Amino acid sequence: MKTVRKQKLAIFVGAVRQTDYAHIQDMGYDIALFRDKTCPLVPSHNPRDFRLICSLDCCTAQSDDLLKLLSGWYDHTLLLTTIETSVLDHAIIARKHGYRAPTVEAARSALDKTEMRRRFRESLGQDKTIPFALIKNEKDLFRFAGDAGFPLVLKPVNLFGSMFVSLCRSERESIETYRKNRILIRDFLNRLGREDEPVLIQAESFISGRCLSVDVVVDSKGDFYPTPVVDIWTNQDFSRAGFAHLARFLPSSLSPDHQEKAVALAGDAVHALGLTNCIAHVEMIMGAEGPKLLEAAARIGGGRNALVETALGFSLIGEYVRVLRGDKPVMAAPAMNPGRAKFVSVISPFPKSPGFYVDAPGLHRVKKACPEFVSAVVRAKPGERIGPADAGFLPPANLTLQSERAKTLKDVARSILDDSHFYTLCV
Repeated sequence: MKTVRKQKLAIFVGAVRQTDYAHIQDMGYDIALFRDKTCPLVPSHNPRDFRLICSLDCCTAQSDDLLKLLSGWYDHTLLLTTIETSVLDHAIIARKHGYRAPTVEAARSALDKTEMRRRFRESLGQDKTIPFALIKNEKDLFRFAGDAGFPLVLKPVNLFGSMFVSLCRSERESIETYRKNRILIRDFLNRLGREDEPVLIQAESFISGRCLSVDVVVDSKGDFYPTPVVDIWTNQDFSRAGFAHLARFLPSSLSPDHQEKAVALAGDAVHALGLTNCIAHVEMIMGAEGPKLLEAAARIGGGRNALVETALGFSLIGEYVRVLRGDKPVMAAPAMNPGRAKFVSVISPFPKSPGFYVDAPGLHRVKKACPEFVSAVVRAKPGERIGPADAGFLPPANLTLQSERAKTLKDVARSILDDSHFYTLCV
């Protein structure tokens, strides 16, 4: 057997993008990937980028012998995850073998929006979050609508990426949406291999305001290290159905006082869920009464690594690695580098309706004629079915932009997001 030189190994549980692992390689780690063969969302990867790619069923003990073997080959091994579908698998495997990770209980809470809201309410009070209820049937929906009024939001309890999240403005619309989404969510869970998992839908009051987020790295003691506040554009900012995150901006245009309150609330959220040894992505709405929690996830937010690296000059995934190996993050006070653009955005164009991906001519136009363009990651493959988030799809591509002027950046972002011919689809 070939002897592997002693060094460091970072094992990703679930899918991973090159933007996630490139910095870890620069930190001296070999990269391995445990792909869950039961999850169809796991993409294919270039095997040349990895020391090892292993397809296994994360619900079994298939990882046990492999982890023992790898830990004997390397001086230092750590396990991490960057996608929501692997948060629980990662916690179970890592805790079983003594690696730093959130507790299994905390991971479960971060995947269940109703349990999450219950913990927010119990730990922080009702005024820090939004009225909500688990909807088990149409009577529950009538009852919540009678108490909370319209508009209201219906969302899956156990999914991600703003998929199937719907705004309902009337009783008729809420019933029609509830019935339709139950069917769509059931079909989606079946395609994920989660046939035994029930369809759970949560209703919550709709509060108008500015959507924002804070990503935090949390160490083993629960101390959190936040990124600056990120401003978010959703479908609601474009008068479109759903709540997909279309654009993220740094720095935030919120007042310093509001940003300070938002960062503090993000820390309160991870403490309420009991999250440690992870990256957490906290979303909130800034309304007339200040920030209110929407939800938190035990993984990095979409597009955050590119956003933070371009704007602040450090790798958020790299800070995650530092926490997992027991070091203190160094992200607490990163200054804007003078040589970098001051205003940065990561945008996620969605097609207006479902279809089969052929190309992204809008991206070609941006690369050719947009001086604000920095980079792009295209997730969609030719022939793959793509569509809007409220119909159950993830963003087909992310684009990173930068500019010396906030208005210029927002104008360019809006023009890209308004481009109805950004993608070529075959229906």
